[in-house]
Amino acid sequence: MIIAIGGVSRAGKSTLAKLLKTEFEKLGTQTAIIEQDKYVYPEKDIPKIKDKTDWESPKSIDFKKFKKAIHAAIKKYDHVIIEGLLVFHDQSINEIYDKNIFIEIPKTLYVERKKIDLRWGSKPEPKWYIEHIWKSYKIYGKANLPAEYLKLSGKRKFDLGKVMDFLIDLTKEEQLFNSIAHRFVEKHKHVARGPMMSAPGIRYKKKNFAFFHKNEMTFKLGKNFNAKANGIKKVRHLSPFKTKPPLKAWYIVSPDQKDIWEDLTDLAFDYILQELG
Repeated sequence: MIIAIGGVSRAGKSTLAKLLKTEFEKLGTQTAIIEQDKYVYPEKDIPKIKDKTDWESPKSIDFKKFKKAIHAAIKKYDHVIIEGLLVFHDQSINEIYDKNIFIEIPKTLYVERKKIDLRWGSKPEPKWYIEHIWKSYKIYGKANLPAEYLKLSGKRKFDLGKVMDFLIDLTKEEQLFNSIAHRFVEKHKHVARGPMMSAPGIRYKKKNFAFFHKNEMTFKLGKNFNAKANGIKKVRHLSPFKTKPPLKAWYIVSPDQKDIWEDLTDLAFDYILQELG
């Protein structure tokens, strides 16, 4: 999947790209980030404004080199995330993208963030150039924005669940799993998302206690767990190895019983806490 993220400077493009890379890698996929501002012409060949290099001009970007880098990354990675002010400027490159995201912030917040931006030197950009960046964004940033895109606000923390739902056509069951995983990660220390045999899972101190696979959830509840007393109608144990017996501590619960998934996740978490002491 090729994902493009556009928006003005300091909107949160790089932050979102890194967050998405982490989310995809938790799912066991290889992900690359391509930063557009690394594909610029030599500074001597870039237009000037008031004797200052105009990095906001489309003429600063080597779009041929940029496009080549995207094609090279596609061959190596499952997901490629591209971010930059002018990611939507070249319509031929826009055709490569599978999903488009645009982050907006009000000018007042942009100026506030830009005044303390020291990425390009020991002191912030002069006021006139900060204004020039905004004007360039208004002219070029959205000029060729594709018809279908997700609009996000960069004013606050990104809702990764919403973004992932946009990027991936999720079933209701996987959306439920994601909401359960998010709640556990937010609520409990040392709980994180992480793959279990390449499937998205929930883990405590790097030990998985639940995961999602083929539209079902599987829980580590222990060999002595009373499945029927806890609402599991049909007992099915995890059996990943053809030549070995089922793992009787693990219980697979079908989507027709997704109403008990969250309760079972709580029980699986209690079990892993006891198991690890």
